[in-house]
Amino acid sequence: MRTILYISSAGDIGGAEVSLLRILKHLDRSRFRPVVLSCRQGLFPRRLAQEQVEHEVIPFDLSLNRLLHPASLVRNILSLWRVYSRLRDERFALVCCNDNLTLKLLFLPLVFCRKPGVCHLRNFETKRVWMIRYLLRHRIARTLAVSHAVKNDFVQRMHLDENTILVLHMGIDLDSFNRAAALGTLRTELHLDHNVKLVGMIARFDVWKGHFCFLKAAQRVLRHRKDVHFVIIGEVTMHDLFPRFLRYKHEVLEYAKHPDLRDRIHFLGWREDVPSALKSLDILVCPSENEPFGLVLLEASAAGVPVVGSNSGGIPEIIRHRSNGLLFKPGDDYELAKTMEELLDDNELRSRLIAKGYEIVKTHHSMERFMSMLEGVYEKAMA
Repeated sequence: MRTILYISSAGDIGGAEVSLLRILKHLDRSRFRPVVLSCRQGLFPRRLAQEQVEHEVIPFDLSLNRLLHPASLVRNILSLWRVYSRLRDERFALVCCNDNLTLKLLFLPLVFCRKPGVCHLRNFETKRVWMIRYLLRHRIARTLAVSHAVKNDFVQRMHLDENTILVLHMGIDLDSFNRAAALGTLRTELHLDHNVKLVGMIARFDVWKGHFCFLKAAQRVLRHRKDVHFVIIGEVTMHDLFPRFLRYKHEVLEYAKHPDLRDRIHFLGWREDVPSALKSLDILVCPSENEPFGLVLLEASAAGVPVVGSNSGGIPEIIRHRSNGLLFKPGDDYELAKTMEELLDDNELRSRLIAKGYEIVKTHHSMERFMSMLEGVYEKAMA
């Protein structure tokens, strides 16, 4: 049995951490023993403890208002040394970086680490970051991208060889969605009539996630429909490192106070019961302006919910327009509103999209298929 050290830069739970938790749950423990190193305190380490995953937190102080403070600098240097010491541990046969930020945060320990590494590229980079480019070229044995869109972005921006990056779409555990309550629980929780239509989005608060597009489209729909409510599930993550996320959330909440929306939009925060929440929805919308992948679209399809997504980033790799979902022009709230209304009114279209969406998840995005490919990558990296 070989021991793998997984490294996560996050303390909160976002898409990258959800993916890692699922990998750890389905990892073949007869072949691999996982250990997780987290660079921040928070919900993610607590979930690891609940799942009885061996883990350690080596905290970094990344608050922008304290980053250059002498005490913070000293603490972060000591944390870097502690990480380097862990990387040298002979127990670990492989080091897996769970996100892009880990490459930048732990650049120095990773440069001097002589262990084979695997890196998951889960987000776009807005700049050509030399640290990431160096590590991917010289220190990472296998690089995995969540979508072709992310792979192409890195190849072009970092001038990387496209043959060095493998696209591996995240898998879905269908059993977890089959076990969820057939009709979900949100209507009961929100004290809504069972005939009320629910349209939702699930996303953390970030400027490119498209909350304003969603709210403006909801306004358009509500001008002539009173049988629809809208829900937003998600919370701010890493707000000390990225204060703009918290400001963005406040702006979204302020906009939602508009009389057209005030009693029809519900903010539900972070939730553990995603399968049950999804099954409550009549439509799941992913309005991101440049989504790296869109895992929630596969989750909604697994839950039997029709999906609508912006025609950008990795979303078109999941949604085939009018086959297993509907696409709209990014940022176009008018088109999104018309798309939602069409899906609310056309039961035949809904049924067709739901059936095809579930079939595609079952055939192409099963957790078993994903883990088989991922564990093959691990074996090759350690060979």
